[in-house]
Amino acid sequence: MRNKIYFAKEILRSAGQSCEWKIRENFFYLGAAAGAFLVTIVLLIFKNKGGMAFALLFASGYIFYWLLGEAKSYFRGLEGERKTKEEIEPIIKDGYHIFNDVPGNKFNIDFLIIGPSGIYVIVVKNPDKEGNEEIYYQDETIFLGSDPLTAPNPILEAKSRALWVKEYLRNVKGANVNNIKPVVLFPEIMIPRDEDCVLKDIWILNPIRFRDCYLPKQDKVFNSQEVQELVSIFKAHINGSIPKLED
Repeated sequence: MRNKIYFAKEILRSAGQSCEWKIRENFFYLGAAAGAFLVTIVLLIFKNKGGMAFALLFASGYIFYWLLGEAKSYFRGLEGERKTKEEIEPIIKDGYHIFNDVPGNKFNIDFLIIGPSGIYVIVVKNPDKEGNEEIYYQDETIFLGSDPLTAPNPILEAKSRALWVKEYLRNVKGANVNNIKPVVLFPEIMIPRDEDCVLKDIWILNPIRFRDCYLPKQDKVFNSQEVQELVSIFKAHINGSIPKLED
């Protein structure tokens, strides 16, 4: 319990905070599109403005429909990140620290986990599914049912974020930090146990199996002082200050 209170005070971002910001932004633009749509209807009914009004009606309707789709995607992302946080949070008692929504270079890392067995760069995916579709991995591609997940590719996304973490730590510490693992988690879609993907360079799992089946089996690579140093670096990063390390 002490760890949870500690992080609630120190970490400024909540799980899915970037999704929340995007949802608010989308609602603003949805309101603008809806207003334009209604104004156009008034012009058509009372002013008989013809072709220009029909063009504006079509454009505002299309934008409104597109923004609804975007909002739905962000809502699913927010739901997935909150569920993932709830399911992985028990690892705190084992000496792990969970950072939510870590800002990178024009992107955000859904979760950054630092603990005795290393650093885990977590990308959460919560795509729409039809029926009982499941996740599986084949030929360096993640599939949902028969459809590949490629826009964006979750594997490349996780690996690029892990590389950013490695480069960031090298710039701050002046030395390489190893044991950084990219992980893709699917909180809402089942991955059959025989389809668990635990490779040298990527893990693709459900959050509970990450928490219960794989994380506990990892060797310890950082001592408590090293863990606290890494935690301090990312606290400073999230709070917008420059990390200062003692010799």
